[in-house]
This record gives sequence, structure tokens and C-alpha cells, in this order.
Amino acid sequence: MRRSGFALAMGVLLLASLPYLAGGPSRNFVSLDDFSYISKNPQVRRGLTLQTAHWALTSTEDGNWYPLRRLSHLADVSLLGLDARGHHLVSVAWHAAAALLLFLVLHRMTGMRWRSFVVAGLFAAHPLQVESVAWAAERSNVQAGLFFALTLLLWTRQARRPGAGRYAAALGSSALALAAKPILMTLPFLLLLLDLWPLGRLSRPGAPPWRVSGAVLGRRVLEKIPLLALAAFSGAMAVYAHRQLGSLPTFLSLPFAVRLANAAVAFWSYVGKLLWPADLAVFYPHPGSSIPAGKVAAAALLLAAATALALRSARRRPWLAAGWLWFAGMLAPMSGVVQFGGHALADRFAYLPSIGIFLALVWTVAEDLPARLARARVLAPLTGAVLAALVVASAAQTGYWKDSETLFRHSLAVTRENWMIRNSLAVGLSEEGRHEEAIANYREAIRIQPRMADMRYNLAGSLAALGRHEEAVGQLRVAATLVAPSGGPTALQDVRRAASVQYNLGISLAKIGRREEAIAAFREAVRLRPDHAGAWYNLGNVLAGLGRSAEATASLREAVRLRPEYARTLPGFVLPPAGEGRAARADGQR
Repeated sequence: MRRSGFALAMGVLLLASLPYLAGGPSRNFVSLDDFSYISKNPQVRRGLTLQTAHWALTSTEDGNWYPLRRLSHLADVSLLGLDARGHHLVSVAWHAAAALLLFLVLHRMTGMRWRSFVVAGLFAAHPLQVESVAWAAERSNVQAGLFFALTLLLWTRQARRPGAGRYAAALGSSALALAAKPILMTLPFLLLLLDLWPLGRLSRPGAPPWRVSGAVLGRRVLEKIPLLALAAFSGAMAVYAHRQLGSLPTFLSLPFAVRLANAAVAFWSYVGKLLWPADLAVFYPHPGSSIPAGKVAAAALLLAAATALALRSARRRPWLAAGWLWFAGMLAPMSGVVQFGGHALADRFAYLPSIGIFLALVWTVAEDLPARLARARVLAPLTGAVLAALVVASAAQTGYWKDSETLFRHSLAVTRENWMIRNSLAVGLSEEGRHEEAIANYREAIRIQPRMADMRYNLAGSLAALGRHEEAVGQLRVAATLVAPSGGPTALQDVRRAASVQYNLGISLAKIGRREEAIAAFREAVRLRPDHAGAWYNLGNVLAGLGRSAEATASLREAVRLRPEYARTLPGFVLPPAGEGRAARADGQR
């Protein structure tokens, strides 16, 4: 018995690791978040120290409060440096440990060793999980997976033999899970669901588990109040972090009805990708209001019918209700009803909700298949074949993560009208000096989504790099109208973007000799952001070029005050004579 359990546990670890070892740990960070979160983040590059640990615990950088992920990246840098392979292998280890704990907790809860192994194996090897494991910046997902499974294990222990120490351990693990990813705010509700099945804690002793007692239910709810308080705190920190960045509003102010329609359709997209994991991409563009009404109605009706069927079957097939509600409940906060960014759905959002589908599927097959098919000699080879196929598919999917360009070109091949990935690909091409290719991709992204200022701003950068400043000015003027600050929750973010647009507009205008317009652009940049040293510096140089020495001196003094290293370029504030002013990207703030 023990040998069998150990062998299955090792099998889970192998299923969780093999796809990523076979696909090859990436030698590169990808430009989607990896750069800003890890390889180019000045705090992370310092490694783990008391100062950086304090930053990790308190920072809301990038609109997120993920202390556990930041601490993990700091530790990786201290131990492994900035070798991307090491960071990816650490993420694989987190994922493998999460899968192992899932196997242990399911076995502990249900007593079903082989079924628990298959559920954990599906979770470990499924291609939909690749994004969470292969994307270094998504470390928070696999960390959440480990502490989520640990919380379930500790909660099962507490449920079977209550005690203050055991309760405290489960509470502490829950806190770590929330510190990894606040989206686990649904954890207390899931624990209540598991109290129904398989723990059977909502009925009186001797009664069937589906006969819920009101008094018992009340006690079970009360014991989860501290867990709910932790979840509320985590949610409040997430909202605070988003407000700090100004990233709370919906993508292009999508109406609630449109977000609700997409959520209903996306729900079934997740189910489809779990059952047939093909054409997976790092970004799926939001369809906006273009989803056919009939498709939305069918998705909503099917969702309601599936939920009703699962609830109705709770008496005879409680695993079906538990698994379906696990999936639906954990996915709901990430469904897109509250929209962040321009995606319709994301593979990483299904990382933990997928367990519910696997649970319902495995238990239903095991219970309802005819006896002649359910025999081990028939079912075991089929299960092995499915798991092997998933390992192969996941290894292939992992291969797309070897570098940014490969990942983006694959995503473009399997999606349509993908403006975000077009822009991301173009940014990478531009950084490599492949500006003509970048311009073509920027223009295609703008064709799809013409009201995104960042893409016009980026296009202007490539045009300027090729000396096409007239065209750059045109794109920047349009961008300026799209990012004009209007107040509200995005005020800070809008001001920063607007200042950057004006700064670069001033540079391009100065390059083509339109100095008065350049001065106006630089003045607007420093009005929006008085701490923009580069704008003060270039403003001073253009003013000096026009012989307006007093104004130039004032601007250059402010530039040096904000960034003292500028003094080295202006010894004694000797200004260039008229006609020789410089307008350059002095501080790299494009």
C-alpha cells in the first residue's frame, strides 16, 4: 500500500516536470512582464537583502501586491543570478510540489488513491497549465497552487480532528496563498463546498451528506470568518494597488452588458480548452460588442442548465456538483465581468479552477462507466495514453516559450485580430533594430485597435529611429489626443503617458527644425510632470539654440537639480550658441 502510494506520488512529480524538462527550460525571459518584474527591475536585480525584502512586502509596483512572488524572485537572483533557465526551473519545482500536494489531499479527503492520482496527473500535465509554469513572471500562480493545496490538506486535518494548532496552521497557509495571489479570495467558499463533499461536515452525525443541517451549516460558516477576513484584507490590498497605478477601469470602458456577454462565452472556451487543448495563446483579444447575441444566449442558457443539473445530481453524484461549483466559483472572479486589460480570457486563469473539472470528470467516469470498461486492464491503458498525450502536448507548448518572438508569432498564428501581440512583437523587433518590420506590425495593430495611444507612441519611436520625424510627429499628435488626462481613477497613469508623448513630440519637432512647436511640447511635458528631467534638459537646449539664454539657463538648472549627472554635460552652464541647440533623448524616457 505504502509502496503503491509512493510510486503514484513520484508519478505525479514526473508528470509535472517532464513536459518542461523535455520542452527545455527557456534560456530567455519574455518581454511580457518578465522584463519589468524580473530581469530589468532594479530592485529584483539587487537580490535578497533587508531593503529589498521590505520593498517586496510593501510594494504595489505595476499595480499589484504580490509579496510572495517578489520575495521569490529576489531569492532566485541571489542564488541563481539572472539566468532565465534557473528561474524557470524554480517555477517547475513550485508546480510539481503543488501537484504532489493535490494528490495527497485528494487521497486524504476521499480515500481514493488512483482517482486522486489521475486528477493530480491531469492538473500536472495539462497544456493549459504551461502558461503559469513557463512564464517566469507568473510565478504567483504556481505559488498560489502550492499554498492552496497545502491549505486544503491542513483544513482536512483540522476538519477530521479539530484543534487550535491545526486551525492556526490552516489559517497561516491560507494567508500565504493569498499573499501569492489575491484571486484566492474564493478559498473560504470552496472550503465550505468541500465540507459538503467529500468531507461530509454539513449534516448531522449518521445523516446522508446532502441533508444539510441549518445549525451545522451555521457553525461551519462561523469557523470560516477569520478566513473571510483574510480574504477581505487581500482583496482590499489588490484594489489599493490597482488604484495606486490607476488601473482599475475597464478596457476601453466596455459596457457591463458586453463584459457579461464575454464572460458567459469565455466560460465555455475554458471548458473547451480543458477538453481539447489546442491553439493556446498568451493573449486572446477581447471581441468587444461583436459577439453574436445568439451565441451569448446559448452560452448563458447552457451555463444555467449545467449548474442546475450539477445541483440536482448532488444527492447521487455529489462529486459532480462539487467539481462543477469548484470550477465555476474559482473562475468567476477572473471571468472578465470586472475587466482589466484587453483580453477575453487567459490560460493562466484556469490553473486552479481546472481541478474542479478534472475532479468531476474522473469521478464520473469511474462511477458511471459500464463494469466491462471500468476494469483496470481497460481503463488504466487509456488513462496512461491520455496522460502521455498531455505530456507531449505540454512539451510542445513549452517550446513556444523559448523566446519572445517565437511566443508572439505562435500566438498570432492561432488567434485573429490580435492587436496586443502585434504591438508586443513590434516592440521586440524595434529593440533589435528591425524597425521596418516593427513599423509594419505597429500599423497592423493600429488598424485593429486605432484608439490605443501606446501603439501610436511606439510606432513614432520606430519612425523616429529611421529619421522619419514628420511621420513620427503625426502619430504623436494623434496619441496626444488619446491620452489627454481627464481625471478619474486613471489620472496618474494618464498624466505620465501624456507627458511622455509630449516629450517625444518635442524631440521629433526639434529634429525637423520646428523649434517653437518643440518648445510648446516640452513645456506641456513639464507642466504635466514637473519632475521630468529629460523634458527640462531638452527644453533648455532648444531655448539656447534660439538665443533665449535666460529661459534656457532656468530650464537647465531645473534639469540638473532633478538629475545632477546632467551637470557633466553642461560645465558651468556654458550654453550652446544660437542655431546649435540639442534635442536628444537625453534620459531615455521615451
